[in-house]
Amino acid sequence: MVYFVARILLFLFLEIHCPSLKVHPRVIQECLPQQKNTKYQFGTKCQAKCNETGYRLVGPHARECLSIGRWTGYEQFCIGEWIVIDRKEQICFLLSRY
Repeated sequence: MVYFVARILLFLFLEIHCPSLKVHPRVIQECLPQQKNTKYQFGTKCQAKCNETGYRLVGPHARECLSIGRWTGYEQFCIGEWIVIDRKEQICFLLSRY
């Protein structure tokens, strides 16, 4: 019981931070609450999306800074989507890999 109470008190008095998220090309991270420094406070939630048309996000759309100082999920990246040029012949090509 004492251990549990001590952990709660430690949690309340220490600022818990997560490191900056690694951002791949074409990925935009929007985090709330917004912060000025590169360490994100516990509870910060970040939404990811691709910044160019024709790309789709691979990975979680949202990540959260946990009380253990780590982010949920894994790194996200954007890949080009297959585009059908001619429906009769089903000719496709990939815009870009990353």
